[in-house]
Amino acid sequence: MQAVHQPSPDAPASVRRRVVALIRVSTADQARDGRGGIPRQRRVIEDTIKRKNLDCLRIYEISDLSGTRVRHHPDIQEILRLVATKVVTGLVVADLDRLFRPDEPTDYAILQNFKDTGAIIYSGDTEYDLGSKDGMLFSGIRSAISAWELGLMKERQKGACEAKRRMGHCPTNALPLGVSFDRQRLRFYYNEKIATVIELFRLYDSGVRNYHELERRTGVHHRTAYNLLRNPIYTGWRVIDEKRGEKVVSRTGKAYRKKVKRSADEIIRVTVINTPAVSQECFDRVQASIRQTTFNHHETRKRNDTCNLGTGLARCGYCAETFYSSSGRRTTGQRSGQYFCKRNYYLYRDQLGGCSQPNLRQPELDALIRAFAVKTLTNADTLTAIINDSVRRAKETISAFPVDATAEIDSLRRNDKRLLDAFAAGGAISIDELRDRRSAIRTQIEAISRRNTDGNARRELGIEELAKKVVRGAFRLKRLNNDPHAQKTIILAAFSEIFVKDRSIIAFKFREDFGVGNQVKLGAGFSTPPIHLPEPFTLQPTDPLPEGTRRCSCCRTVRPATEFYPRKGQCRRCIAIKANTAYLRRRLTVAPSAVSTRRMETSRPQIQNEEHDPGSLR
Repeated sequence: MQAVHQPSPDAPASVRRRVVALIRVSTADQARDGRGGIPRQRRVIEDTIKRKNLDCLRIYEISDLSGTRVRHHPDIQEILRLVATKVVTGLVVADLDRLFRPDEPTDYAILQNFKDTGAIIYSGDTEYDLGSKDGMLFSGIRSAISAWELGLMKERQKGACEAKRRMGHCPTNALPLGVSFDRQRLRFYYNEKIATVIELFRLYDSGVRNYHELERRTGVHHRTAYNLLRNPIYTGWRVIDEKRGEKVVSRTGKAYRKKVKRSADEIIRVTVINTPAVSQECFDRVQASIRQTTFNHHETRKRNDTCNLGTGLARCGYCAETFYSSSGRRTTGQRSGQYFCKRNYYLYRDQLGGCSQPNLRQPELDALIRAFAVKTLTNADTLTAIINDSVRRAKETISAFPVDATAEIDSLRRNDKRLLDAFAAGGAISIDELRDRRSAIRTQIEAISRRNTDGNARRELGIEELAKKVVRGAFRLKRLNNDPHAQKTIILAAFSEIFVKDRSIIAFKFREDFGVGNQVKLGAGFSTPPIHLPEPFTLQPTDPLPEGTRRCSCCRTVRPATEFYPRKGQCRRCIAIKANTAYLRRRLTVAPSAVSTRRMETSRPQIQNEEHDPGSLR
């Protein structure tokens, strides 16, 4: 947090607007020292604050955040809350696209806060007053242009990459094992790791069909081995028959673009290496064998039709990040999947700093969400009381500067009178400036009057209607005990987010399109505000454990507390089994002959027949 531009002692306090500023860059590389993105934005913001005599409370600096994904960032949500509660009356940015780049039509809703409260967006010499027709027009045009620029930039990048691929060049750094690209000579070549790939083809062609056995003999992961064996680049040909499709959200809550097949005229097939590492005859034999061999991963996923209620819905109660889920089954058929905070995911742990949220077993969190929806949301009176209490507490805690509506209207009228006096005293301001500023004051007075006369009168009725609608859906959910997919459909139709802290639900958030006008009746934000529970909702265990005992999260066995490590949910026996299995797998991967048969039999009896069942070690 950084305060800027201390007010001048002789500056009139009535004309200084309280604002915050925002600096945003899309990638972490743009935020590195020596790059000009952040210094340029800071210089423009400071010049705007000084030139327009603004009182800036804080400068928010965000890096590695795309303009199409700003909506759920905590700093952006805090800025919108400050604007909605009229703690600040403006936002300063270097360019309007630093606030957001609309990727969907619903993204324009971020401007609703500024229109409702009369706040102004300052962008260099331009002021966007959403309360005026000109401000609405130019802000919409400028936002649409920023979205068009983003689409044009992506289109040009994709077109350049496609042209390079058709010429036999490599526009990216994604290359398979054993293949490199010389960017000075613009040619592909095989590197020293190609010997591993040649051995992989030889083993498979000689009759070794088990991918885990190939992994143990070559050190290449079984899934990677499957992909390498199907890549024609080892015969000298580069074939590109897939491309990225529309953006989708996976069952674990991750957003990505799924690969789709190219049409016949889009397929790229070009010779890139004249001396192949694998003969065409060997490659064809391997492809024919692969088509006859079923890869177990795909068959297992087809049979394992899981439904995780928390996917795309649950959020961390500590940091408000999304929950990811890892799905899986043991050999006994028991589910072993878990939910975990995005900050604890290995790809983001170092970047985001981790989170205090522990991992949660999927059956437990799904049961918690189901019980919360059934037990808490089936009583209209209880739900109405929860929402009213949440709205009351939000008004008490969110607004750092409580504003009385009557006093605010009186203050605006005094400002209007001072404008008239300044104009009559000798032309301190022009007639055009007088009209514009008086028009803005009248717009603010009308907005405050409508909020007082309509908002509170309709709030209780809107909450009651909403509660009845939720109760009807909760009773439907209660009747669908054996259909988790139908249960998730009902839950996602009503809620957009459920906040989970430790093993309790502390808040939830209705969908923006759930009911007509609910976001207007429940709060002044651009979306439906979260509803905080007066007491965290926790699923009480059906069988309380005896004192001094704990239940293992792995084998689900009740054991004495002395058989657990501190701050570990698994018992010592399960941890020892997993550690021993991982140790044996590492030894077999590096040097299979170094592990004696006797050691393997005493450590894990299940793998004593490995020579007859190469796939038993999994």
